[in-house]
Amino acid sequence: MYSFSYFVLGPAASFVAVVSILVDYILTACISTVSAVTNDTAFFSLGAGAERALILSVILGVAGLNILGICENARATFGIFIAAAFIFANLIALGLLHLDPQSPHLMLASMTTGVLADVSHHS
Repeated sequence: MYSFSYFVLGPAASFVAVVSILVDYILTACISTVSAVTNDTAFFSLGAGAERALILSVILGVAGLNILGICENARATFGIFIAAAFIFANLIALGLLHLDPQSPHLMLASMTTGVLADVSHHS
């Protein structure tokens, strides 16, 4: 990215372009980390200090993976996705196994009287 913009825009403009992309990447990673940790810690109580320490450790872990290189980052991301898929599959299976017999009827009724009525009556 830098070499292409260097040839097209020159050294000063390419430096500004690359730095703005890096700042955007870092801010996106930090905001995503804060959001993920805040959403995950809603299920169990953590003190404000412990939550901040967890956020900081995740951000530093992601930064460390980026420093090690994209290959290690891809392996870690793949591992995280496999763990998340395993957790989601377990949650779905447990939800289906412990389904109340009246729940499908309630879900269908809420969809037909609530959602479909709102969609058909409102723009």
